[in-house]
Amino acid sequence: MDCRRKVFMYLTVLCALGGVQAFALPLCALAQLTTYTTAGFTCTLGQFTAKSFVFSQTGPGVPPNQITLVPVVLPDKVGFKFVTDPNFDVTTTDLVTYKLNFFLDPPPDIIRGGEIDLDPSGEVSLQTSYCTTDFPCAGPSQLGTITATPAVTTQVLNFPLFLHALGVSNNFILDARNGTPARSNGWESYALL
Repeated sequence: MDCRRKVFMYLTVLCALGGVQAFALPLCALAQLTTYTTAGFTCTLGQFTAKSFVFSQTGPGVPPNQITLVPVVLPDKVGFKFVTDPNFDVTTTDLVTYKLNFFLDPPPDIIRGGEIDLDPSGEVSLQTSYCTTDFPCAGPSQLGTITATPAVTTQVLNFPLFLHALGVSNNFILDARNGTPARSNGWESYALL
């Protein structure tokens, strides 16, 4: 049997057996932020499709090629840890804001809320907004905003209904304008299942 015929038969069998999975998106992997923010980048996070990563930064700070995304897939949540080595650190009188948006597109109606976690020292905060669409969102698609600070490092927002898609907008802020260093090991952002 010639090679083309074998390939055709193989592809026919794959399609008959649900071959879509054979051509699935790559798994989300530990990688630099610049990998995730590449135009058109999409990956699989558990049973979710993670996409539309958009990053911006104001003020001096860690460049995006030194920020690492660590995918997290647990039975009750999925999301990412955002870390750098050694730390996000502002020691002078600067203010640095990192903004990162992403979108999760899962199977029907399993997202029940959002959770954030912060590891701060000094004036560090994480404000995360949720939406039923990609950001920017408006009107009825807005689900709410939660903020983590040194006083309350973990926050949870339960949604009124289970969702099938979730836009996430993280604003991570380090403020050393009072002369006190601000630093953090990073932050975590999850969709609760």
